[in-house]
Amino acid sequence: MRSRLITHAGLSGYNGSILAERFIVQIRNAVGRARDMMLKTTDSKHAPWHVVHSDDKKRARLNCISHILSLIPYKKIQHKKVKLPKRSNKGKYDDRASLKNAKLVPAKY
Repeated sequence: MRSRLITHAGLSGYNGSILAERFIVQIRNAVGRARDMMLKTTDSKHAPWHVVHSDDKKRARLNCISHILSLIPYKKIQHKKVKLPKRSNKGKYDDRASLKNAKLVPAKY
């Protein structure tokens, strides 16, 4: 399939494959240099860039969330214990009773 794509693009044979790979590497390098220049130019103390390595997407998301939360200053606040009154059943609505004849999706999990 790779050779078909390269041949279709006007490159034929083994030399075309090598040229295509070199072209892809050159583009990747140019994009990397542009990214590095953009990060260097726009990074500031009041609006810094933070790069997340995302080879493992799940870990990358967790690391990103953890990092963002670590940037927020907070301290634990002492709360008074709340005492709630007893619930009143006056005018209570049973939402399950109205669904008695409904077609429900089976709960598998």
